[in-house]
Order: sequence, then C-alpha cells, then structure tokens
Amino acid sequence: MTRPVTGGPSKLDTLGAALWAEDSGGRELEDPGSLAKVRGALQDAGAPEGELFYRRENEHYGQAAERAAADIIVEDDCESIGGPAQMTYPKLGPDSKARTKSVVIPEWGGIDHLPTDPEKLRTY
Repeated sequence: MTRPVTGGPSKLDTLGAALWAEDSGGRELEDPGSLAKVRGALQDAGAPEGELFYRRENEHYGQAAERAAADIIVEDDCESIGGPAQMTYPKLGPDSKARTKSVVIPEWGGIDHLPTDPEKLRTY
C-alpha cells in the first residue's frame, strides 16, 4: 500500500533522497531497466539527482546505509513486521551509529510533520 506524501518532493529537495528498494534482495534492481524505472519515478516526483542506494543481494539495510554514509536516517518503526529487528539504524556498525542521526516515525505516519531544515532534523 502506498500512502501519498503531501509536500514530499519539497522535503526531498531540501533533505536529499535515499531510496531503499527491496525486491528479491535487490537482485531485480541491479537490472538496468529496473534502475531506470526507479530513477524515472524519483525524477517525476521532483527528487534531486544523485546516487541511488539500494540493498544488494545478500546485504542487509544497515550495510546499504553504511555505503550511503547517510548523516540522517528517517525510517518507520516497522511495527507490523517485527519492529527494530527489521529497521536500518539498529543494523549499523558502531562507527556509523555514532555519526548518524536516527529519526523513527510510526509506521504509515508519513513525513509531513518533519522539519525541512536538516539542522532541525538532526535535533528532532
């Protein structure tokens, strides 16, 4: 189920975008045609251009996030699928956790309430 996000593209323009796409462990996304579709959808939504990070085969989300070297990870609490065991931030190594801000929102909670200023998001 997809929930529309009001003002999503403006938040993406301000905060930057990271896409975590899960499809058979990322195998399908390694296909250039699939990557082009994802990039096209992001472009259509007004997201800024940049490298597309996704979970590769035999990789967990924490490893993908570490490759991205994200300053801030915004993710839902994964309540319906097992909670923190299914989230990205808990899977980061100690060094990555020390330099990465975790913002957890309720599942299906949306991002409309989040600040658009990255500095304010760091202290959210």
